[in-house]
Amino acid sequence: MATIKFILQSKSVMSNITVRFIVSKQIDLKRKTGFTIDFKDWSESKKEPIPKDENLKRLKYKLSDLKK
Repeated sequence: MATIKFILQSKSVMSNITVRFIVSKQIDLKRKTGFTIDFKDWSESKKEPIPKDENLKRLKYKLSDLKK
């Protein structure tokens, strides 16, 4: 079964959010989503934005839409 995860490639003020699509050990794809976030607003354990304000809540919703 395929797995979809969101990751940050760097720990900078405006980090790109990357989607990682893992099908098997041989097939592991990464693509930028076009969204950026301050790494301080990112939850490493949940792999999603921390919904501190309205913009982060919208970003979290948009990323969950990408998973569908």
